[in-house]
Amino acid sequence: MKRYRNYIALCVAGICTLCTPLVSCNDDLEDGLRKDYPSPGYDDREGHVLWIVLNGASGSAVREANNDRRVENMSSMMSHALYTFNGLADTRSDTVVSNRMGWDNLFTGLLNRTSDTPDILSLLKNLDAGCRTEILASTTDFYDSYARKADDSFWGTDEQITVRVVDELSAGETAPTFMAVEYNGVQLAGEQYGFVIPEGQDNAGYPTEEVLDAVSVVDRHVGQIVSALQARPDYSIENWLVVVTSPSGGVADNSGENVYEMKDRNMFAMYHNYRLGKQLLLAPSSENDLEYKYWTPLYGTENATEYAKVIDPTLFDFEFDPGDGSVPYDTVSYTVQFMVYCPKGPNNNHWNPFVSKALTANPGEGEGWQVGCDGWRVKTHAAGVEIWSQNSWSTLNDWAWHTLTAVFDFKNKKFIQYKDGRSDLHSDDPYKDFSRNLATGDRAPFTVGQKIFNSSTSGTTNYITNVQIYNVALPPEFIAKNYKLTGLDELGEDYPYWDNLIGYWPSDREEDFKSKVIPDYSKYGSVFGGINAGRSDMKLSDNAVWESGTVVDDNIKPPFANSYYQTSINLVDIPYQTFQWLGFTVPDAWGWTGIARTLPYEDLETND
Repeated sequence: MKRYRNYIALCVAGICTLCTPLVSCNDDLEDGLRKDYPSPGYDDREGHVLWIVLNGASGSAVREANNDRRVENMSSMMSHALYTFNGLADTRSDTVVSNRMGWDNLFTGLLNRTSDTPDILSLLKNLDAGCRTEILASTTDFYDSYARKADDSFWGTDEQITVRVVDELSAGETAPTFMAVEYNGVQLAGEQYGFVIPEGQDNAGYPTEEVLDAVSVVDRHVGQIVSALQARPDYSIENWLVVVTSPSGGVADNSGENVYEMKDRNMFAMYHNYRLGKQLLLAPSSENDLEYKYWTPLYGTENATEYAKVIDPTLFDFEFDPGDGSVPYDTVSYTVQFMVYCPKGPNNNHWNPFVSKALTANPGEGEGWQVGCDGWRVKTHAAGVEIWSQNSWSTLNDWAWHTLTAVFDFKNKKFIQYKDGRSDLHSDDPYKDFSRNLATGDRAPFTVGQKIFNSSTSGTTNYITNVQIYNVALPPEFIAKNYKLTGLDELGEDYPYWDNLIGYWPSDREEDFKSKVIPDYSKYGSVFGGINAGRSDMKLSDNAVWESGTVVDDNIKPPFANSYYQTSINLVDIPYQTFQWLGFTVPDAWGWTGIARTLPYEDLETND
């Protein structure tokens, strides 16, 4: 999940009423924090930020400790804070989050980094050479990576760090602009005793007792530091934002169905200031009921688009090696997948091709291949062979969206077709023996819609979106799990078969609406400036008819909107919020992916 410019916002149960200043349904979150902080009349307020980083403290561990009244200090801070037990250490799902990865998110503001990515300490100095930074750490790696770059630093145990910070704050000296305190007591307890109770035991998945005890201990450290802050004579003028967070959930487990269910990403996060009210951010209630918005041609013969054809007819040619030496390369397998919806319902007693690269539309004749339906049953034509679906459940005239998949496994001389991720062959055969050449060369382009009309074809109209061609036979388990996905270009390299996706025409994008050309969104097409740019785009017939709509369908899983991931606090949000609290505008050139939020001020005079 590296790129999340997504379309469909998720209405979050409870969030819209609980967090009205923060988010409204079906919109991405806005950067709500004032950029002219502090407000007029409060020019004497300085602005300081303290991070307290609790390694290994998941949001669920802090929540359970709070429920058991083991974190009285942090619980008291929550009364004047924006906080969450469902924070995200990372929004990606392709790798397990570690503390080290979380630290890098915190100190760079980016999910994806290089060795040249600047950290926030250097960026702060560039914006204000006079600001002073200080980092105190109990983890050697954390200290070596970041504390050494601060103006002042200290390494010691959790207890020694607390004493050092309290003494410094109590001495009445000028406070640093930015201070970070890192504790590793919870991390050590989790490594020794386990972060969560193992499967098979009572309360499996809950934090272990040792981790809860460690959270309680670190809460006392937090309380001592905050008490020392509050005792400073200029505390109100210094205007501290205290951020308590963790760089990961401790346990290395990202097996959840979505990022909010992944234990390694679950972290506690809190923005505390004495002028704030209490506001709790919840995770989205579920990933269901996502709206699929589409802007697409309507294909058919009656007041509809006839076809869309790939500009270069030589592309996407399915040539089979018969093994007799006639083809000088190894055979490549192919998969074709697309979504289809027939808005007029039951009106098809004839052959209706959806996608094809064939010389004729007649059933069972000619060279090449076609995937369509006949009498509303899914059927594939491949070099003169008719491959029927199962009778009982494969019909398409139910006013619902469906995903059809055809796998030409030339490597194993097999063919399998699927409907909605389930193998759909006559008599429930697991596969059909198949070893025919499907190449048509430049005589027939890859086509969406009905290429040729005759007495055998139907006039049924339909939407066809998310057309995909792969140069590999997708495995059954992958198809079963991922057939619903749209917006594959949004996922990019995070999509497991992104490199094998040799042609991709979503045909559902507002930016393409009423265009004469449907662009290829694969990495090889025009959108990404790939090797097939200008060749693999599809040109629509002159009578192109476009329609748009919105649907919630069990067979479609659109990408989550940014608001889904931004419902709760992300690690990359924290540096963004930090800089804006200190009065710095984050330049777009930095490419930071975090956001700052409207904080729940009780003092309305300073929240104008």
